[in-house]
Amino acid sequence: MPKPRSSLLRWLPAILVLLLMGFLASRFVEWSRFPELLERARPAWLLAALGLQGLKYFVAAGALQRSMTAAGFPVPVPPLVPVILAKLFTDQVTPASGVGGTLVAGRALRNRGLSRGDATAALVVNTLAYYAASATAALVAVAILWERRGFHPAITVVVSLFAIYAVGMPTLILWAYHHPPRRLPRWLSKVPGVEEALKWFREAPNEPLRHRLLLGEAALFQLAVIALDAMTLMLLVGSLGQAMNYPAAFSAFVLGTMAGTVTLLPAGIGTFEAGTVGTLRYLGTPLEAAIAAVILFRGFTLYLPLLPGSWIARNTMNEEGDRAPAPERVPPR
Repeated sequence: MPKPRSSLLRWLPAILVLLLMGFLASRFVEWSRFPELLERARPAWLLAALGLQGLKYFVAAGALQRSMTAAGFPVPVPPLVPVILAKLFTDQVTPASGVGGTLVAGRALRNRGLSRGDATAALVVNTLAYYAASATAALVAVAILWERRGFHPAITVVVSLFAIYAVGMPTLILWAYHHPPRRLPRWLSKVPGVEEALKWFREAPNEPLRHRLLLGEAALFQLAVIALDAMTLMLLVGSLGQAMNYPAAFSAFVLGTMAGTVTLLPAGIGTFEAGTVGTLRYLGTPLEAAIAAVILFRGFTLYLPLLPGSWIARNTMNEEGDRAPAPERVPPR
């Protein structure tokens, strides 16, 4: 368990970014317009956005289900929704490129009877599907921005950094999966969860990665998750009485996600908001409406799931020794 001081240091950059954003907002935002915006909010649109978020967790569980099928353990989708919530919570509060959430999800799968190697194989397939979907979404967002407005220098920087990340991380995962090193460089061993992840990699079979059709299906589910988040953002902007089309909302969400990803801050705090608000403004949404919509979006996608996610993650960690019987392996067709 990380020490309080260590946890505080990991959150410090995110806190500084938020303070900087607050300072800039105090200089350039007309806060007097916010009560008027919120009064015009349409409850039906907010409920629709909330419904999309509920659907998103079942779609994300569908991606994990296809990954588990590739590992030889087809299971129904609903029991995997708590695993997704626990993974989301851990990913949001630990700046370790998703390693922490993946380990929590791995423990949850072990509690359902999978061996450490089989759980690792399923999660590696799921993670590679996520990166494939993220790269596809990034290409679509870049094409939309290029066609509508061209590239601002800040967008060029974010896209370039994300391109390096989107190629480098899957390459690193595949290398560690097929050739896990016995010892890590000292700087890398300090990243939370990396050493434990390597222990899991050493026990994982290679067979699941050969099922490219199931990997592709998992990637489509992951792409659908991104599409649902973008649709949620579109509805939230629309709920404030602002015209918003889906391509613009998709580009803003994906650019915000890229900005939040490359900084490695917990939950992309500050940088996601800056990237999304900046892109919405770049595409013509009034600044006050863009800020209000992103605040609502973060409430729906980050803060609401934290309570159930933290409870499930805590129970998952506490039930390490109480595992279900090992399920029967079913080779994928």
